[in-house]
Amino acid sequence: MCGIAGIMTADGSAPSESLLDTLESALVHRGRDGKGREVAPGLGLLQTRLAIIDLKTGDQPLYGPAASVLVANGEIYNYIELKREFAGERFATNSDCELPLMTYARDAAAFAKALRGMYAIALGDRAAARSVSRAIRSASSRFITRKFRTASYSLRSRRRS
Repeated sequence: MCGIAGIMTADGSAPSESLLDTLESALVHRGRDGKGREVAPGLGLLQTRLAIIDLKTGDQPLYGPAASVLVANGEIYNYIELKREFAGERFATNSDCELPLMTYARDAAAFAKALRGMYAIALGDRAAARSVSRAIRSASSRFITRKFRTASYSLRSRRRS
């Protein structure tokens, strides 16, 4: 399973690279096949990847309509069915994790209602200057939200001890 982390700053400033580096180093054991990072005003998302579906084009972060960006861990079981619902859309990957970007564009914060599977998702909407996170808990992942003194937060999916 992959590892994901995200940070949103209260004042809209870009998260520090050193903090993102620290989060990434804490997740390195979660994925050896790749890593990705998105840094924007007020938002930092990162992912370490263990490639299972879409080995060639499934690197993250993934980018969707209207300036949305996503990192995810897990599996969306109904992604093939969902892809049929969005037959008119152009997909950049064959990844199951690209579909939550489409359901977010359609359903906003209720985007996860259409998803079936085991996953943790951190999604940033740069146009609306907000972040959204959703998780379905399972035996293989848990979702942690932590507040820092700077009023920012961090989320991480990791294996249970």
